[in-house]
Amino acid sequence: MALSLKVKLVSVGTTKTMRFMQDMSVSEMCKEIRDKTNGGGQDHGIFQPPSEKNQARWLLPEKTLRFYDLQTGVSTSTSFLLWLMLC
Repeated sequence: MALSLKVKLVSVGTTKTMRFMQDMSVSEMCKEIRDKTNGGGQDHGIFQPPSEKNQARWLLPEKTLRFYDLQTGVSTSTSFLLWLMLC
């Protein structure tokens, strides 16, 4: 099943809705974002802001999107991810 997620590209200040498969890894997601936006690099990762359900967290590269129980089409921070440079 495909997920439609809002991804904020912090370095360029834009937000895009992108589709990802639930069984893809966070690392594969990062590569797809890099490929589609020509931005970021190996030093970038996915950060999920806090929500009613979860604390703020960095998504681990080896985990799948299904592991994080992300929801498609939900306009809450659960479906809102930030594409950031890792500190």
